[in-house]
Amino acid sequence: MSEIDEPFVNRWRALANRTDTTSNPFVDVDYLRPAAAYMPSAKHLRLLVGEDHDELVWLMPLVPSAQLGNVPLFPGLRNRLPHVFLGQPLIVPGHEAEAAGAVLRHLSDSRRAFWLRLQMLDSEDKFAQSVLAGARHANVEAFTRGLTVRRPEPTYLAGHSNLKRLRRQRRSFEKSAGNKLEVVDSSADPQVVDEFLEMEAAGWKGRARGAFLSQPGHGEFLRQMCNNFRDSGRLRLWSLRSGDETVAIKLNLVAGDTLFCYIIAFAEGHASLSAGLQLEVENFRLFHDEPQFVLMDSCAEPDNAFANRLYPDRRSLLNVTIGSGLLGRVVTSLGPAARRAVNRRAVNRRAVNRRVAASASK
Repeated sequence: MSEIDEPFVNRWRALANRTDTTSNPFVDVDYLRPAAAYMPSAKHLRLLVGEDHDELVWLMPLVPSAQLGNVPLFPGLRNRLPHVFLGQPLIVPGHEAEAAGAVLRHLSDSRRAFWLRLQMLDSEDKFAQSVLAGARHANVEAFTRGLTVRRPEPTYLAGHSNLKRLRRQRRSFEKSAGNKLEVVDSSADPQVVDEFLEMEAAGWKGRARGAFLSQPGHGEFLRQMCNNFRDSGRLRLWSLRSGDETVAIKLNLVAGDTLFCYIIAFAEGHASLSAGLQLEVENFRLFHDEPQFVLMDSCAEPDNAFANRLYPDRRSLLNVTIGSGLLGRVVTSLGPAARRAVNRRAVNRRAVNRRVAASASK
């Protein structure tokens, strides 16, 4: 990343802005440059690219890694950074098999990497299918998460069991506070990003060491990334306010025709309101009010039952672990057992975090 120049950045932007490539803000130059600059885990980020004369036709970020999940291993490569919720590379249609072959050859030719972990690939895309067809030693995990596809009318939450309860909570809160809750577009205000960081750090994520400000460089990354997306008109930052008090903030990223529901924080002490859920529900209206959006991706973890029930449609994704050489075959042969251990640890950690969040809101 330290070697890229402005002509390359312009070609990268041209690839990302094509209407026929998969919309993915997490493989955008405005996302990856601040990630490489500030996140310790992205320090050695490199780009694997395909070119047709002076035009980029595909691009994939890769990061050297010495652990698979939380399990220490010999060296490998991965495509996922912290706070990334889609691993699909940027590819011009028709170049998927070429890109997959180049990625597999890169792993095979490398003397410093024995495995490759590709997470959150679109299972219906030809790139993922080509990777699976060409990989000799691979383990695959398939899962889905909540997605919203635009409808003629905003009926996305029709019949949802929690809506009546949320409306009652809202009426009760507004009567007690003496103010109507309102959603404010804060996209143009850089100070609201700092307000978000402080709100998140003061809550359960801060206590669980999962907040941006709890991790070196992650706060600086978020500020710069938001500045980049704001400058290009692709930041959607919504504040739920009661009078002068902000009770929740939701940060969305725009890529092409898709709105990605990136992160949310809420002020603790309002258990009777469920402020975060109130803003999540409002987000469906905000999505529908912008006709440019065809899809809204929840970016939810597979075990986030509430978020995945809230979104009426589904996105199918794959995690693929590929081995190279003898050591790589060891990784893939141990993969199912190791993956179950890693997944159990991650699920348990998220369950603890949710219990902390629930107790904090009471």
